[in-house]
Amino acid sequence: MSRGLPSPEESDRRLHGYRRGLVNVLVVIALISAIVNLYQEPLTTSRWFLLGGTFLFAGLGLWRLTPIDRARGSQPEWYLIIMLGLGIALFVVGGQGWIPALAVAAGLCGRYVTSASLAAAG
Repeated sequence: MSRGLPSPEESDRRLHGYRRGLVNVLVVIALISAIVNLYQEPLTTSRWFLLGGTFLFAGLGLWRLTPIDRARGSQPEWYLIIMLGLGIALFVVGGQGWIPALAVAAGLCGRYVTSASLAAAG
């Protein structure tokens, strides 16, 4: 007995699950690479900041971007300001290797912002 084609809602739910899984895998890879990099070079305050900031950035990103929050369509401005500030700080301290953090923060502002001034900052 064949089911036929899945409904659009089921396809969207499945696609969202795949995207969520891919994002989780990329976050785990980024965290592991930050930990491995921490042991390869001397421990400095900037390296500790990068490690802690990476965990905070990933934790805040995964905590707030749940399917329930996505359904609301927007995020609180305090959250977007914290993510943007943390992404900028990681980029400034870490250099060019931290451009993805800056891109993710700007993408979050562009996707979930409710005011034009915050969108321009992102």
